[in-house]
Amino acid sequence: MANQWCSRSLSRRAFLRDLTAAAGVAAALPLVAACAQTPAQPAATQAPAAAKPSGNLNVLWNSAHKYTALDELVASFEKEFNAKVQFEYMQPPEIRTKFLATAAAGTPSDFVEEDFMTQEMAKMGYVEPLTKYLERDGKAIGYPDDFQATAVERQMLDGVHYGFQMFYTNLCLYYNKDMFQAAGIAKPPTTWQEFLDAAQKLTKRTGTTTDVWGYVEHYQQRFGWMWYFQNGAKWYDAKSKKVLTDSPEAIEALQFQQDMIWKQKVAAEPKVETGSNNPPDLFKAGKVAMITSGPWDIKPIKGANVSFKWGIATPAKGKVQATTSYGMGLLIPAKSKNKDLAWEFMKKLVSLEWQLKVTKEADMVMPRKSWASHADVQGNEWIKPFAEAAAYAADYNAGIRLTGKGEVYTTLWQETFDNIIFNKMTPKDALTKYTQQANELLSK
Repeated sequence: MANQWCSRSLSRRAFLRDLTAAAGVAAALPLVAACAQTPAQPAATQAPAAAKPSGNLNVLWNSAHKYTALDELVASFEKEFNAKVQFEYMQPPEIRTKFLATAAAGTPSDFVEEDFMTQEMAKMGYVEPLTKYLERDGKAIGYPDDFQATAVERQMLDGVHYGFQMFYTNLCLYYNKDMFQAAGIAKPPTTWQEFLDAAQKLTKRTGTTTDVWGYVEHYQQRFGWMWYFQNGAKWYDAKSKKVLTDSPEAIEALQFQQDMIWKQKVAAEPKVETGSNNPPDLFKAGKVAMITSGPWDIKPIKGANVSFKWGIATPAKGKVQATTSYGMGLLIPAKSKNKDLAWEFMKKLVSLEWQLKVTKEADMVMPRKSWASHADVQGNEWIKPFAEAAAYAADYNAGIRLTGKGEVYTTLWQETFDNIIFNKMTPKDALTKYTQQANELLSK
């Protein structure tokens, strides 16, 4: 009995109970003799393993992201953590409105899928810092080293990590391979000049009627930023708190886009479309040879049973190699009622295993470097260009969104972009006007 007692790892209560029992034995037999062969040592106290979090997790989620892979993850997660995950589905603008209202009232959801708002909300004190969780688990989950630098920076404020990038999409070039072959173009364009030359060869007309356009531009301003950054133009200077949108590089980038439509006439006049439908619809119908879009258009085009061969390539290079990044992130509200469980859920959603499953199901692009180099991604002709472009994708409204003046990079910039691509103003005049208006707003 003495040997057994000396070797057990016991709780404090059990230890004291056995110690009392041992004292009774010692009255008849000296304790030293009892442990003569195996020296008696006090049982080492061992800190109990941290209990797994459990309970309910209320999640605010993008209604466009209802995946089978998510259902499978949730089912496994609920079983592993004895938890119940309940989703409230909304569009991104509604998510923002709902989160702002509930966070201000102290009653937010426990977990949120966000759209470019982590830094802004963290500045307001509405987001839980991930410091303690990353100190414990960061290395094991590969954060931040295994994530694209821009994706990490987007989720940080003043050197503190507040969230994770989950999806990390960007813009690439969609092109009609049959039209390229017929025009004698051997490969997708890699420079602005090659792009313009290809667009001119690919544009087909019967009299004054254009049968096929070389290129079609979206009317939404977010699609114009790719050209802007490719020309080496800068958007916002956080030190001076001013936009730099009247620079020669900025004017040249917007002039290039305007000229394709109105001077070279190789790009159709943009139309105000719902969502991002017009260019992909024209592409599926064989009315345009090239468009720029994100991975969200892969499945609709594949599902359209188009009769031509098509492909995706990285964007053409201007003065620098660049595209623009988009995507959704994850955050834990500061007033979440189950932060530890939310963290465990977050880890599952940014795992390489789950990222690969969602890519296979929904053609989504992810922020992990190991995802980009994975054989499943490198062997996917549709996804591989986006994985390559992720390494140089620019966060187009970085810095300026922390000003709290969203109209500067949304409605005011859209008005400016419209003035340019609809040929209402020269790029120089439109950008001069915008720069003055934006900087006046930012100075207040």
